[in-house]
Amino acid sequence: LPDVRWALAEARRTAGQPGRATELERVIFATGERDDPRTFSLYLATRGDDAARALRLAEKELTKRQDVFTRDAFAWALAAARRPDEAWMQMEQALSEGTEDARLYLHAAVILQQLGRAEEAREWTAAASASRQTLLPSEADLLDKLTGGTAAFLFPLPPPAGVGFNPSSRESQP
Repeated sequence: LPDVRWALAEARRTAGQPGRATELERVIFATGERDDPRTFSLYLATRGDDAARALRLAEKELTKRQDVFTRDAFAWALAAARRPDEAWMQMEQALSEGTEDARLYLHAAVILQQLGRAEEAREWTAAASASRQTLLPSEADLLDKLTGGTAAFLFPLPPPAGVGFNPSSRESQP
């Protein structure tokens, strides 16, 4: 499934195996939409690869299930599509369930940052930091940017450092 491939690709990249990571990323792009649209939407939005596709997938998933993690995926895709007001509305619904999850907290912090609500963003950043070990390396990098105050950004976020697969060109990059 895409979530396992995504984690493994990041682990391989972190371990200095960019070629093997790229192979997994190709599989994610080839099968992610079919295998797990919600996770693939998160993947696309996190990488800043295709906000429109991420949004379409998350919106479609939300018609099937309205759970915390689908609302989070929809909020994250809205944020990637530069629609932070709508993203925050969805994120508030996801957070209202009380689920403790570093990724939810990270997404809330980024969306609040987009909205210019820095103080609230810092609170969610701190919550995400408390469970940072559960984040993927690319998410931990984003958390570090938020923590270091260098996250004065809007989507699309750049791909994680050293990402070697560009879905548009289908070629490896150094």
